[in-house]
Amino acid sequence: MPKPEGKIKIFGLLAKPFKDENFRKLIAFMCSWNFAVNLAGPFFMVYMLKRLGLSMSFIIGLSIISQVFNFLFLEIWGRFTDRFSNKSVLAISGPLFIFSILAWTFTTMPEKYVLTIPLLIVIHIVMGLASAGVSLASGNISLKLAPKGQATAYLATNTIVNSMAAGIAPILGGKFADFFANRELAWTLKYTSPSGEFSLPTLNLQQWDFFFAFAFIIGLYALHRLVMIKEVGEVEEKIVARELFTEVRTQVRTLSSIEGVKQMISLPITVVRNITERTIPNDKQ
Repeated sequence: MPKPEGKIKIFGLLAKPFKDENFRKLIAFMCSWNFAVNLAGPFFMVYMLKRLGLSMSFIIGLSIISQVFNFLFLEIWGRFTDRFSNKSVLAISGPLFIFSILAWTFTTMPEKYVLTIPLLIVIHIVMGLASAGVSLASGNISLKLAPKGQATAYLATNTIVNSMAAGIAPILGGKFADFFANRELAWTLKYTSPSGEFSLPTLNLQQWDFFFAFAFIIGLYALHRLVMIKEVGEVEEKIVARELFTEVRTQVRTLSSIEGVKQMISLPITVVRNITERTIPNDKQ
């Protein structure tokens, strides 16, 4: 490494990224994004336990589904970041994640109903695949936009600001949890005729629902900040969306075929057999 010119002041080093206009926009995006995610994230499990009355084993099963799709889509998002750009991937995965948070408010109308469980499964699937793209692309774009030789200071500043936003959000959420406990915002479509009356609840926010709605609004602001960032090689979102749809359709077609089912069944058997052969001494085989 080249020797530093003179004495380095830590605060001057950490303040340098804020003088870079493009990286400052990235910090604003990451800060608002982490605030939005951590404002709603800590309340998902509490919401399912207390509001929906689900068992812990079922909640763990939903978490496993989310992690499986996160793992499956890491490679897909990785190929997209190489072919297109990190910003293009964020422009697709970010809205998917934000709208998944908003979808939590529709799991009750205003209580559990027939579509609650199917909607929860879809939410966890979408959040799993979207979070894979967000985490991968956000880390890559931070490295890419940091000037050569100054990545340490730039990434340190970005991490400090993001950690502060991620820490403040759940504290504020816990602070105002009791405030929203006895408050409700409802919007119902009502039709009255001589033969009767029909009501359709379209929106009902209670307690934790307010945090999901606030997180969605702040997330939209974060996506607005993302548009301002400049990255070399970025392409239109519709191109990435079309490629993602093609990739998902290919994966579903593979898994739905007989060959795909055979691969899913044979893979764990092959792994167990290989491990067994390695652990058993040669003279006992």
